[in-house]
Amino acid sequence: PLRAALRTQHGEVLGSCPAVWPVITIRPLLNQTPGLTSALSPLFSNLTNDLTVAQLLPLYRDRPLDFSPGAKWQYSNLNYWILGKVIETIGREPYADFVTQHVLVRGMANTRYGSHDAIIRGRAAGYEKDEQGRWINARYFSPTLGYSAGGFLSTPADMVIWYAALSHGQIISKRMLSAALTEGRTKDGKPTAYGLGWYLSGSA
Repeated sequence: PLRAALRTQHGEVLGSCPAVWPVITIRPLLNQTPGLTSALSPLFSNLTNDLTVAQLLPLYRDRPLDFSPGAKWQYSNLNYWILGKVIETIGREPYADFVTQHVLVRGMANTRYGSHDAIIRGRAAGYEKDEQGRWINARYFSPTLGYSAGGFLSTPADMVIWYAALSHGQIISKRMLSAALTEGRTKDGKPTAYGLGWYLSGSA
C-alpha cells in the first residue's frame, strides 16, 4: 500500500497521507488507474514557482478520487509525482540523482534533469499557438513542475542509446520489461492500451 511505501525508519515522508490515498498501491499508479485527479488547475497559481516535491504534492491533498482504484484508465501527472517521492524515500536520495545513477547509461551525454538556472547546451525552445492559431514562443513555466512526470531533458540520439540498453536488460531485467509492456486492464476487464509507464497501442 502507498502508506507503507512512503514510510522510512524516520517516519512518514508526507506527514500523513490524504484520507483517500492509503487504499492506492504502486501498480495502479504505474498503469494510471488509481483514480487520482488529472486536473492541472492546482498548479495554475504556481506555474512560475520552483517547487520541491514536498511543496508540490500538498497542492493535491484535498482532491477526492475521480473514481475508485482500478475502475478506469486516466493519465495523471500526480501518479508519477507520487512515484517519484516513493523512489526518493526508498532510494534515500533525490529523484534526479537516483535516475542519473541507476537509470541513465553510458553515452547519454545530452540527457540531464531540467533546470532554469543551468546553461544547457542545445536546449530547444518551446512554442504554442495563440488564440488565432498562430505559433508563438511558449510562456515560461518552472521546470520543477515536471519532476518525475517529465523533468528530464534528452535528445533522440540519447534515447536510441537508452532504448538499446533497455532492450538488452541493462536497466531492468527482461522479465520486468515484459511486465511493463503488458497491457493493463481495468477491474471490469477493459484493456487500457497502457502498460506500466508505456502507451502500447495508440491512446486509451
